[in-house]
Amino acid sequence: MTTVIKLGRGGITFAQMWKHQQKLVSAFKFEVRSSAQARVFHAWLRTQPAAVTLCEDSIQHFYHRFSRALEDAQTATNGLESAVQTVPEHASVIEPINEYSTCNDPVRLLKILTGEAGIHLSTLANFEIRRKLTIAMQILYLAASDSFADISNDVTDINFFAKAALFSDDGVRLTVRFHLEESSKRIRETPLISRDPQEVYNWAGDRFGSQQHFSCRLVTGDCGSQFFIYCASRPKARMSAVIKLERRRKLLDQRGLQFVVVAVVPPGGDLRIATRADAKQFSALSARRLWQGNLRLNRKGRVGKNRSSHPEYEDQRLRGVWLRVKGEYLIEAPVEQQTLALVDYLNSKHAPDTLGHVQYRQKFIRENILPLWFPFEHYGIQW
Repeated sequence: MTTVIKLGRGGITFAQMWKHQQKLVSAFKFEVRSSAQARVFHAWLRTQPAAVTLCEDSIQHFYHRFSRALEDAQTATNGLESAVQTVPEHASVIEPINEYSTCNDPVRLLKILTGEAGIHLSTLANFEIRRKLTIAMQILYLAASDSFADISNDVTDINFFAKAALFSDDGVRLTVRFHLEESSKRIRETPLISRDPQEVYNWAGDRFGSQQHFSCRLVTGDCGSQFFIYCASRPKARMSAVIKLERRRKLLDQRGLQFVVVAVVPPGGDLRIATRADAKQFSALSARRLWQGNLRLNRKGRVGKNRSSHPEYEDQRLRGVWLRVKGEYLIEAPVEQQTLALVDYLNSKHAPDTLGHVQYRQKFIRENILPLWFPFEHYGIQW
């Protein structure tokens, strides 16, 4: 009987992993091995929830993964500048301590924490090293439950699968011209679309328009209609998954398909900008054509609107699994398909409030990640 492994259910929050980090430090202190790397390896093996899966690798390979995870943690903490733009007076306060933030060697960090390095740590330095270890261990745990290499390979395979199942042509280049309202930065009138990138349009009054080129793929509908689709299907970044854990959300969209319905040619009609109704129609079409074989919809394949999304935003979402065989196991890897109309996509790129994707993410970081990684007790900031 084939054993089925269902991915997307792993992940430990920062608060939960903080306790495991403390256990790791204690285990390292009392671990006696021939090499420092072996001490780290066996301390992890004795104390961590993902010990068995991660430690199938050699000691050296595990150590390399741990060092890489520390680099990712450093990148994450250093990359929060955009999230504190609205409170620039705090930017310098949360700058990490140079002597410790630049260190991505697990042995050296653990020896500093346990006193073996002969360095006296301030309370803040102690916290910053432990924070870095905790975030890195979250990344390691995610890798144990669903490796980033597997996620990337799956997304590549799914994209090839989608190319064969959905698209009849590549590289259809369209030019979209649109006008953003000055204050809201939203599109309030239907954009214009052309196959000719040199076509000129004069906006009424003294307004200035913007333009964007889209390399689209062509899909022919059941009744002869044509959908011009811009694809942005990529694996989710490691740190995006770590941040999502703090929302107590399952990691079901790490293999993400995003289809933007840019334009449509109805049967017997002319090229026009796609609407939300077109996006809904294309989502249903893809559910029939794409989600088959190794790509299968869940029993409740269609997902309702994200309650934390901006009320003006709308997309269509389908969820299911990508099936693949690995040795004696059948892997069920979660996949989410997001389909949205052009105007929703443009608004998500340009709106300065939480209708914009970047602002939506930054709001969560300011409210949840900054108080967690830079708590009041150490930094004195009321986030």
